[in-house]
Amino acid sequence: MELHSSDLQSSKAGELRSLLVLVLSLAIAFTASASSQGIDFSLTAFNDSIIKVEGNAETQSGIIRVTEADRDKVLTANGGWAMYHKPMRLWDKATGNVADFTTRFTFAINSLGRTDFADGMTFFLVPEGSQLPNNSLGGGLAIINRGRDPSNSSNRFVAVEFDTYYNVEEPSVVVDPNCAKVAHV
Repeated sequence: MELHSSDLQSSKAGELRSLLVLVLSLAIAFTASASSQGIDFSLTAFNDSIIKVEGNAETQSGIIRVTEADRDKVLTANGGWAMYHKPMRLWDKATGNVADFTTRFTFAINSLGRTDFADGMTFFLVPEGSQLPNNSLGGGLAIINRGRDPSNSSNRFVAVEFDTYYNVEEPSVVVDPNCAKVAHV
């Protein structure tokens, strides 16, 4: 899978928030009960029948593009989600048993030759019905709504971050799957 992205030129520290968000969120939604059957699949090309997209994301020529890639556009707050179209059951509420899974994916972040680009991408698992959060682009990598209620169980997720830009206020992120709080280390 090949992804193309772009960035914004910015030389002032105060403009860091306006940098392009490079977000790939190839996600698998999960539900609250486990399936008795195993699931195994391999995707080598993507289209709208198997990938649900939100925000600036789109499927195009068999690839997923999660941000606009037009270097002539102002791309502030540019990002999106790309999710597999079917829910996958990862745990059995009655027994507490969880499913094992393995995933492998390839991605490319293309800065179009610019030296100033941001912020990164995430692979994440979210509850079925989740949507791209408001107030989540930039350092939130389109997964963390900074104004959300961390005690609300519908805000839970598990994510692996691929950070491409050093944000002074967010040098590294550790996500606690038991709450929506984020620890910066």
